Amino acid sequence: MKTIFTCVGIIFGTLLYAQQTTQTYAFNTIENTYFDDFKSRNIDALASNPGLKYFSPRNIQLNGEKLTQEEIREFLEGYAYALELYDKGMINRKIGNILLGGGIGLFIGNGIGNMMNSNNGGSKNPTLLFYIGGGIAATGIIIKLSANETVKESIWHYNREKGYAKKFDSQINLAVNSDGIGLQLTF
Repeated sequence: MKTIFTCVGIIFGTLLYAQQTTQTYAFNTIENTYFDDFKSRNIDALASNPGLKYFSPRNIQLNGEKLTQEEIREFLEGYAYALELYDKGMINRKIGNILLGGGIGLFIGNGIGNMMNSNNGGSKNPTLLFYIGGGIAATGIIIKLSANETVKESIWHYNREKGYAKKFDSQINLAVNSDGIGLQLTF
């Protein structure tokens, strides 16, 4: 019975956290067009506007419009390093989702199995799979976070190559006034 719950937990957790998001379209009844339809956008006109804005790996915007993965790849097409980082980040994000889902499934499935086992007079101590599931889930979280930074870096490289990257200019000065001496940070 414990094995069944563990297997169900693994499958449920993996399916829950490894889902692909789908593109939804908002229908405008006045103009009878789709707002987010990829085919209706002029990519060349959008590309002339300054820079991509990163909010999350699934939310990269240009002029306030969320771009699909295909559109982002089209923008990054001429910039091999940025495209490579983007693809690497998205693949690692999927791997992180799978590990997170599988780890949570092991963790929860084995926890439920342990509760049932302890109710029947068995051992109340968690088994090794309980700890392995927690470790796999923690590893999945770390991989997802690093993948998000990789995607963010790819967008920064694209913006830098196009000349849209904003530089952070800062200075540290020694400030002396009537209150004493201190460091002044200007940016």
